[in-house]
Amino acid sequence: MGTYVPKGREAEALTVGKDWFVIDANGQVLGRLATRIARMLIGKDKPTYTPFLDCGDHIVVINAERVKLTGNKMDQKVYRHHSGWPGGLKEVSIRALMQRRPEEVIREAVLGMLPKNKLRARRAKKLRVYAGSEALARHASAARAVTSRTGFRNLRALRSSPQPLSSEGAIRYLIEVGGNLSSASNSLAEAAKKHFYGTGRRRESVARVYIKVGPALFTVNKRPVDEYFRNVAWHTAAVEPLKFTQMLDQVEVRAQVKGGGVGGQAGAVRMGISRALAKLNPELRPALRKNGFLTRDPRMKERKKYGQKGARRRFQFSKR
Repeated sequence: MGTYVPKGREAEALTVGKDWFVIDANGQVLGRLATRIARMLIGKDKPTYTPFLDCGDHIVVINAERVKLTGNKMDQKVYRHHSGWPGGLKEVSIRALMQRRPEEVIREAVLGMLPKNKLRARRAKKLRVYAGSEALARHASAARAVTSRTGFRNLRALRSSPQPLSSEGAIRYLIEVGGNLSSASNSLAEAAKKHFYGTGRRRESVARVYIKVGPALFTVNKRPVDEYFRNVAWHTAAVEPLKFTQMLDQVEVRAQVKGGGVGGQAGAVRMGISRALAKLNPELRPALRKNGFLTRDPRMKERKKYGQKGARRRFQFSKR
């Protein structure tokens, strides 16, 4: 009997629905806390866990400065780094690091427990650690609190996704968490009619994206996005900003794209959606920029060189 391996749309569905969890590190033991966070980043507690897919959730850790260390670790543990040059060994004690950057203590502990593969960097981006609790309001739109004692036990119950919001409910929701959808004089109906524009570019492709709060509808050049981007990778890239901000079912997207190939057009639509979402809710801009949604991919196809067979292809060497 062969091993079942999901592919195509089925594999994409396993990476959809990443939840946000807030963990209070106050009084938690560093090692045990890091193991739980690592499992949640990997997604090992999910029944849909697949080793080669990123199935984990987003984790926000607060009160990192109040984490607990057992034994004599506060006096004995030392972090070492070598630059590779003679005499380039650098050491810093955990006590000094806790006073300067306590969030780095938890981050280093968690990153050391993640598998060393191609998914490690992607999983590490989903971990956000803060020394205090002041930054919690930044993630209030997506995060749900996990209590320090019973949060890990009731993790499966907390995984249920919230109900999709209506057009008017989505506007109230964004305004409550700090979004500036409209001025105080505008009504909810006027805000729902307002379009937010963003331009995206990738290679030779240019996308003009219009977003407004309303029913879930995504069209590219007047065609459904599933029909326009039939390739799973291209479709995933186009809708990734909406999934990241959990607004896939709350906004109406209309994109006009031209130039380049379909792959470049998917990257252009991705960037255009990200810029429009940043205008729709300015509170999303830091998270979008940190995860690379607002940065244009500068990679281009390398041209063929004169007198050679290709961009990097060299003639076969011959002694004669």
